[in-house]
Amino acid sequence: TAGASYPCPANTYNDQFDATALGWCSTCPSGKLSYELALTSVDGCLPCGMGRWCSAGKEINCSRGYYNEQEGGDSQEACTAQQHATDTSPPPTANPMI
Repeated sequence: TAGASYPCPANTYNDQFDATALGWCSTCPSGKLSYELALTSVDGCLPCGMGRWCSAGKEINCSRGYYNEQEGGDSQEACTAQQHATDTSPPPTANPMI
């Protein structure tokens, strides 16, 4: 129908009026994704959450021991090694046997 926009699949959007085919759909930018259908603006593409990164429309958790403190990570390199708290307490002392 003239004037109707093509309903794009998840992780894509169509900001072209009168677009009638999948070829008019644009992929969400790197580091963003959307699970919604028929987006009509790139504004519907949201940043990937903290602790994750996005690739090809999928949100992927950082590997064990790594974390991403920012939203919108677009590659595994966005995840950095977690710094573990250092235990500064003195070592336990042995109780001498009496």
